[in-house]
Amino acid sequence: MNIIDKFAFASNVTGTDHGDLTVSRSYCGGHSSITHGYTVGGQSASANLDIIDRFTFSSATNANDVGNLTRTTVAIATSSSTTQGFTAGGGSDVIDKYNFASFVTTTDHGDLAASEAGGTGFQV
Repeated sequence: MNIIDKFAFASNVTGTDHGDLTVSRSYCGGHSSITHGYTVGGQSASANLDIIDRFTFSSATNANDVGNLTRTTVAIATSSSTTQGFTAGGGSDVIDKYNFASFVTTTDHGDLAASEAGGTGFQV
């Protein structure tokens, strides 16, 4: 799927179409800053992906490809601070980070104790 849906946290309503990702994918991760959402990695019909897509919360628009992970990955764990996105695992022991303010390839932030896939993350 490439659909970005939105819904209000404060009410119990059905989601509405907000826009589209740059590539249809499954098993991807997500981050959020105060103003934007990010979809990272995942699997397309033909390959694992390293794409970082960004979309704004304030208006219904399509996502833009703003950078790349250091590797292609699926089933990745994601965490966000107020300024950075972190990815971990996805079948490896790699921890990557990127700044929300600059659109560049992620940098290696360290390693997990063991390779993992399908982990969870936390937001600040």
